[in-house]
Amino acid sequence: VNYSSGTYTRTDSGTSNSFAITGDYGMLNGYNLKISEKIIMTPFALGSGKETDPYQIRNVQELVSFKNYINNIYSGAGQYFKLTMDSTTPSHSSDGITYDLSDTTQNPDVNWNVAIGISTSNLQGNVDGNGKQISNINITKIADNDNVSGFFGHVSGCSIKNLKVSGTIDASSVNQDGTTDTLKTYGKDSYVGLLAGDANSANIHNITVDYNITMRILHYLPSTEPNSFKTGCGGAVGQISGTSSITNVLGTGTLNGISSKTETRPIQFGGIIGWVNHKDANSTIEIDNCISDASINTSTTVNTYMQSNNGGIIGNVTGNLSSNTNVVNCASYGTFNTLSGNTGGIL
Repeated sequence: VNYSSGTYTRTDSGTSNSFAITGDYGMLNGYNLKISEKIIMTPFALGSGKETDPYQIRNVQELVSFKNYINNIYSGAGQYFKLTMDSTTPSHSSDGITYDLSDTTQNPDVNWNVAIGISTSNLQGNVDGNGKQISNINITKIADNDNVSGFFGHVSGCSIKNLKVSGTIDASSVNQDGTTDTLKTYGKDSYVGLLAGDANSANIHNITVDYNITMRILHYLPSTEPNSFKTGCGGAVGQISGTSSITNVLGTGTLNGISSKTETRPIQFGGIIGWVNHKDANSTIEIDNCISDASINTSTTVNTYMQSNNGGIIGNVTGNLSSNTNVVNCASYGTFNTLSGNTGGIL
């Protein structure tokens, strides 16, 4: 996009952002830009996206704008974001710290079926929850042409810290082609977690999760892809891969698996992480100081068993033998009511 000299304003979800261009140079959010360089417009009224001056997300409306920014404009790579609601910020909640997603005046689509970070635009920015809480997350389906559910969807190469999330997910497996409109015979891999569906090379720290998650298996395993259709369902994260860390995470809630088919791959159920998947060689995943109080339950609507791998912290660990999973200082106080498969207090 080429701009001539002048001042320009863009309005996004009620927030106006302006930048000025003089001669061959422009100024945008504190950065000097040549006109020939790519200009990325942001919806944030405060902050420059730097580590010392993160973009500020002050209310639910700006949280929705943040989602639209990541999913449709820029992944956030190299940028920093911080939740900064208090009793002085615009449209704050009554307690000044809770981002209530059931507030239809700021979040018209109450259901959070499209997460922050989609398959075509992973979240790659760094998010500091600043001790705030996201409440009433309500997810009723996996988004079309995607395979994850969570407040965050696909996150990659970033950090998420200092955040509390609470809510409900009631999702069903999706068709092998990614559609959800008409039920087809075969399904595809799905990853479900209230904080994040799929985390790759991510650092997750100081998180509290209060969840009620139901995963419904409606599909058969594709006979032409015998290693396909693996589902990870975790209280915090559905699947984690790459060199990653999850530290200081407290998870409390219920995980339910319901199958209506007689031939499916096991679901991986974990109170914190559903599936640790070492897809890459020489990767290390650190899980430290995590506590889970999860009730994990599986059932079937047909007269057969339902396989699941169940763990109070991790549902299952698979992948490259040159990689490592280190679990230290973790505890689980949950209960299991499962039909068949493997069950462990930690893994």
